[in-house]
Amino acid sequence: MRVKANLMKLILSFTILFLLPIMGMAKTSLPKNRSLIAVVNLLDHSTKHKWLYEFEDKHAAKLIEKKSKKNYENIVVLTKKDATVENFIFHLRELSSKNLENQIDVIFYIHGRSPESTDGAVLCFSGKPCVPIAELSQMIREAVPSTQLGFLYSDACWGETHLDEMMNAGFKVAAGTRKVDANHTSDLRRFLKWWTQGRTFQDSIDFANRNPISKIKDAILGKDADSFKIVRGQMSLSWSQD
Repeated sequence: MRVKANLMKLILSFTILFLLPIMGMAKTSLPKNRSLIAVVNLLDHSTKHKWLYEFEDKHAAKLIEKKSKKNYENIVVLTKKDATVENFIFHLRELSSKNLENQIDVIFYIHGRSPESTDGAVLCFSGKPCVPIAELSQMIREAVPSTQLGFLYSDACWGETHLDEMMNAGFKVAAGTRKVDANHTSDLRRFLKWWTQGRTFQDSIDFANRNPISKIKDAILGKDADSFKIVRGQMSLSWSQD
């Protein structure tokens, strides 16, 4: 019995010694100095279907945190009354100041409008009238060096019309919906699945665009619906890049 016990201890010791380097490799393979800010609030600027937007907000926030927690050193998810443009800019500055090598990715899960709308091209944060895209671009440029910005993923309606200003803000790559976005978390889930596996930004967006229910949802919503996302910028970007 003593010999058997000693043998088991020996096997256990060798197993631990074998696993420690592997565990260390898994840990060091995660990206350093990479952060994510998500702004989630569809409810505040909606006039109907409020119960649906409230559900979507909660679901999106949980989805982002769950899918991203293993891939980012810092994650900030701004929801409800915290999803203001002031808080967004504050956290950009804060993450930027922590480390000059910090790369910051951004997800907008808020309402947006096209240049042809009454308010013009805007994104609608919590608490105030919607922010003009050109103004938001300037605020981002003043808050953080362009070298620290990674991707922008926007689920806002008419996001494609916002891309030029967002690229001017300094993002390496950005994606936005052609018209009204009908997919909500279904395409976000697909994007995050591939992105957090180390796929390129373009490949991850392509996977989201191949969502089999996209055409069905767009058809139900009507002629202004087109959830297909367009990409501008460094399409080969991945989260594992420095």
